[in-house]
Amino acid sequence: MIGVIATGGKQYIVAVGQKVKIEKIEAKAGDIVDFKNILNAESAIKGKVLVQGMGKKVSMIKYKNKSRYIKRIGHRQAFTTVEITAVGTETTKPVAPKVVTEAKAPEVAESKPVVKTAIKKKKSLKKSTKVSSNV
Repeated sequence: MIGVIATGGKQYIVAVGQKVKIEKIEAKAGDIVDFKNILNAESAIKGKVLVQGMGKKVSMIKYKNKSRYIKRIGHRQAFTTVEITAVGTETTKPVAPKVVTEAKAPEVAESKPVVKTAIKKKKSLKKSTKVSSNV
């Protein structure tokens, strides 16, 4: 089941188990957040906050020619990563951790030696030109 959430002036189509990077919301990592569904008013969408972070820095420059004016501006946008846990009646099932009994080393495929073949140069054929004179 899919739903549509509206947050930060944007709309996102989401499904259960999907991770969405949205505009920053006031919640700590691990908190449960309820979203309002736009398409279906009777179903609710819930998500778990994974990360509160900052995006990459975007640099901007204002420059005016012949007036010795230059201004540098930088901006980092704050975001929240949310994992969707429930859409309407559909929810994620908790997954039991896998038990590893024996650690196996990854198998390394044997690499064959690379054989370089000699590239033969083509001999250029020269055309013989005969000068014939008619006297």
